[in-house]
Amino acid sequence: MLEQQKSSQIILSESLIIDHLNRKYISNIRYKLSNAYIFKGNWESDFFLQRDNGYCYEFEIKISRSDFFNDKKKVDKHQILSEAKYITNHKTYQFDKEKHKPIIKEEISKVHDYNFRPNKFFYVVPENMITVDEIPKYAGLIYFCQDKYQKFKTVKEAPFIHKNKLKFEDVLCNKFYNYWLNSKIKIKELGWEISDLKEEIIRLKKDKEILF
Repeated sequence: MLEQQKSSQIILSESLIIDHLNRKYISNIRYKLSNAYIFKGNWESDFFLQRDNGYCYEFEIKISRSDFFNDKKKVDKHQILSEAKYITNHKTYQFDKEKHKPIIKEEISKVHDYNFRPNKFFYVVPENMITVDEIPKYAGLIYFCQDKYQKFKTVKEAPFIHKNKLKFEDVLCNKFYNYWLNSKIKIKELGWEISDLKEEIIRLKKDKEILF
């Protein structure tokens, strides 16, 4: 009973699910990253891994239904996942002397091939939040069960989007370097804060001795 109460008190969040994904995927893993920009532009991967066999998986974590449906607005991302391409639109303008303002002269759409995408793509959501019918055909679905065991349940295994084994060394080397650099800066800043706190403690002790 106590375990169930503790489980119900845990606040469900993206970071909680990422933590459990890290625990789930331990063996036969070459790389793991969370909240990183691995693929195109502003496409952030909530959780990404590459197995020892070379295949890479992406996990898109959604905590609410509105969050899930908002993800569908990322047109480029889902076009790349489904069709290995994305479309850019470019407008040219000319000045309208009668209206005294620029107006659109021409709109040009261009299709770009883009094959750098995960081999498998999963949605990870709280149990029963969405159904298999609501996800794209190329996606898998995993439920995070917030009971005392906090286990994952694979509702639909993700199909292979493609079976090309991508090379991530250059991309990930840059990511790992930035993580290391940011961590180093944070450690340095914590050192300064600790030093300031020590000085404050010494000052307070001196003030106390003066009073008594």
